[in-house]
Amino acid sequence: AVDLQLLRDLGQVMRDASICGLGQTAHNAIDSALTRLKVFSA
Repeated sequence: AVDLQLLRDLGQVMRDASICGLGQTAHNAIDSALTRLKVFSA
């Protein structure tokens, strides 16, 4: 559970720190998978 929160936090940092569109949206696929796929739920 801690690792999943770390992934979410890292994605937020990427969005906040990036100045290009790719950096701002690169984490969207991972964030979507964490939200929608119950495989990652503990």
